[in-house]
Amino acid sequence: MRGFSIHKSGILLLFLTTVLLTMGCTHTSAKAAPTDRVASYAISPDTDTRLKRVISGRAAAYPGMSGFKLLETGQESFAMRLALIENAEKSIDMQYYAIHDDVTANLLMNAIVRAAERGVRVRFIIDAINLGEVKDTFAALDKVNKIEIRAFNPLTTQKQNFIERIFTRITNLG
Repeated sequence: MRGFSIHKSGILLLFLTTVLLTMGCTHTSAKAAPTDRVASYAISPDTDTRLKRVISGRAAAYPGMSGFKLLETGQESFAMRLALIENAEKSIDMQYYAIHDDVTANLLMNAIVRAAERGVRVRFIIDAINLGEVKDTFAALDKVNKIEIRAFNPLTTQKQNFIERIFTRITNLG
């Protein structure tokens, strides 16, 4: 009896392995994100701005070192981001894993549009895996002059549920 259950377990393992490998061989016809966009580069840190003047004064006391400010709460972090966006003069580079369609995200997006309208270049990169509910918002933002939206890791996951996305991530390593 024991030999039989090991045999059944082996067959089950072989079956599951075959299913996973077969899923890796399937491929959707969805195309990857366009790669014909013009390359975008950071603006030189030598650009004279109010923020640079404030930071340079404090940084002079610590030559060759870097620094950070610990923000202890989500509210403090959000307020700092909004203040930086509202005071930006040349460029804003933002990176997010996920943004949802909520009040704070909408306030953030409005501030970004206002910054672009006053001539600030905005570059925003977001993980495409979590773009779902704000996909249309980002598509609209990408059409605004001075705003560049880039989706990172654009796998073929737009119409997949959570389990399908996991399998895509595992089996589509290319």
